[in-house]
Amino acid sequence: MVIKQGALIGPVKRNRMIKFILKLLGQSPTRKQQPVRKKYKRKVTPPRIEDPANTIWKLRLKLNLSQRDLAAMLNVSQGAVAHWELGMYQPGRKNSFKIQEIIKNLDKG
Repeated sequence: MVIKQGALIGPVKRNRMIKFILKLLGQSPTRKQQPVRKKYKRKVTPPRIEDPANTIWKLRLKLNLSQRDLAAMLNVSQGAVAHWELGMYQPGRKNSFKIQEIIKNLDKG
């Protein structure tokens, strides 16, 4: 392969030519190293509350709390507690942990 001095070649051909020459010389083309990915800790999932609507409702009755009082304990709105009890939505991970703690404390005491 003869390359004339001053010949214009495209970037694709140039890259192929560089790889070919490096291969002939026994060298491997250098590549940009990929950044090392951080290993993130896996989030702990709370134990699933079986039938969360009934569980939350029964918990509230045992503690003799209104929806507003339970909502204040969990730092959510009263509407959120109402939706959980109706089964329209389920509590998120953080609130599930808090509810589990309340249930454990109720069982102990």
